[in-house]
Amino acid sequence: MNPFARTIFSFAAGIFMLWAANAIASDGPSLGLPIKSESSGEASRRHPTAFFVTPGVMQRFRTGQVRAGLGGVPSVKTADPAVSEDSESQTQDIEGVLQTPPDETKIEKRDWQYLVIHHTATVRGSVATIDAAHRRRVDSDGNPWRGIGYHFVIGNGRGEDDGEVLPTFRWKEQLAGAHAGSKKFNNLGIGIALVGNFEQELPTERQTSALRKLIAELVDEFDIPPSAVMTHGQIRATKCPGRFFDLRDVMPAKASP
Repeated sequence: MNPFARTIFSFAAGIFMLWAANAIASDGPSLGLPIKSESSGEASRRHPTAFFVTPGVMQRFRTGQVRAGLGGVPSVKTADPAVSEDSESQTQDIEGVLQTPPDETKIEKRDWQYLVIHHTATVRGSVATIDAAHRRRVDSDGNPWRGIGYHFVIGNGRGEDDGEVLPTFRWKEQLAGAHAGSKKFNNLGIGIALVGNFEQELPTERQTSALRKLIAELVDEFDIPPSAVMTHGQIRATKCPGRFFDLRDVMPAKASP
């Protein structure tokens, strides 16, 4: 290579290196340098593309109009789920849920003496699916169950709305439950089941809040002492309602055990 050509080549190489250095300073991620993910905080590496984009696109990288990466794909931030500002308007009327059918049906409320808390030990569930499963069961005498054994179900957003309190036919008709594995607690105990497996996960915040309100209403209406608010595991040898359920979290302040 003659001296003149060598000079031109060196000059062009210098210009290229200056441009590349500026690209690295402004857009390091586009050159495959480690960056921190905005969503997870974990380091990631992107494919080198900055050497093959136009100055116009590089300027858009610098101004944040395009996130550096394969093909200059625009960055889209996933919005957080909408939270209603009017949370009170969406609060369920627990007192209304407790109402039995109209007076003309002549259904009198039982003398309930206990509350028994359960989990369904399933990831999802609804009153309908639990009812269908319980109808396939039989009692100690071989008789099929009439249907869902609980008096109330509280949804977790997977089958029923998260935190929704649903009375079953056993509450509406003031019938004995089929949930405790004990005649005494079935006859005198209101069975409340939260959808979820609390051996593996916590109840949702809405479930916890709904259960706390339900317990407060039932304790007040039937004059049930704190010591009579129990988990299924306190009645018989079972892990129900799971190791991640803490009864203290749902006891009303004035009825804390």
